[in-house]
Order: sequence, then C-alpha cells, then structure tokens
Amino acid sequence: MEVTATKTGSRVKVTFERRLAQPVDKVWRAITERDQLNQWFPSDVGVDVIGPDTKELHFTFRENEGPAGDGVVLEYDEPRLLVMDWYDGILRFELTPIDDGRGTLLRFSHDVEDDGERPTRDSAGWHVCLEQLDALVAGVPLPALTEDRWKSIEPEYAERVKQL
Repeated sequence: MEVTATKTGSRVKVTFERRLAQPVDKVWRAITERDQLNQWFPSDVGVDVIGPDTKELHFTFRENEGPAGDGVVLEYDEPRLLVMDWYDGILRFELTPIDDGRGTLLRFSHDVEDDGERPTRDSAGWHVCLEQLDALVAGVPLPALTEDRWKSIEPEYAERVKQL
C-alpha cells in the first residue's frame, strides 16, 4: 500500500493507494452496502445502502469507541467515486479498474483538521480498516481488529505527519 500525506493550511490529507485483486463492482459493494461496511468500516453508517439518493448518514461506533455523529454524502458516482463527511473529516473513495477489469486500484483519502492527534490516529486506523477491506473482498478471514495492531503502525503515521 502506498501512502502520501500533504498539509494545506491547518488540514492534513492522507491518501492510501491499494491494489485489490477483485473487480470494481465487488469493491463498490463493500464500500456502500451496510452489511459489508460493518465488517471493515469503523462505524455503522445508519443506512442499508449508500446510494445516489442518500444525503444524510448517522455514524455509530459499534463498540462505543467514540461518540455518534452525523455526516453527509458529498459526491456519488457509482461505481467510481464516493465522498462523504465523516466526523468533520472528508473521506474519498476512488475506484479504478486495473488488470483488464479483474482488479481495482483503490485510492482512499481522509482530510482532517490538524489538532495534533487526529491525522496520526485516524491514519493508523484507516490503514487497519483498509487491511480489513482487502480481506473482505478477497473472501479470506478478516484479521482481528486489535488495539495492538493499530498501535504498531501509529508511529509510522506520526512520523509522516510530523514531517509535513
């Protein structure tokens, strides 16, 4: 997985590029259908399917790791682009077919206010979530979501953000 980080004003944007061996339509379902999202996304989205008419979302952490929150779908272009507001951060999912359509290049970014903690914490969290997404679409057992896994990669993201 390739990761880049940029800073504009007081916001940090971290972009992940990950090659998945499954076609775009399968990955699209994993980022828009609640039953699949709940297996890898950090919070429940409050709707069964994120679709072209979805505007508002309500996020609830399943293990009460954080407060509930509201968000909106900012852009939706099935099956290529989904952009949403998530806890005052902007999540962007871009899917591009690769390998004659058999695979997908996922470009995921999150753009958040730099409060000294959130860019690092969220980036490490998204890294783990994207590992979960990859396993889900590959049809293999999902790695355990553990605080140890998140903590093991957090220093890498702290260093990236510090260099901005």
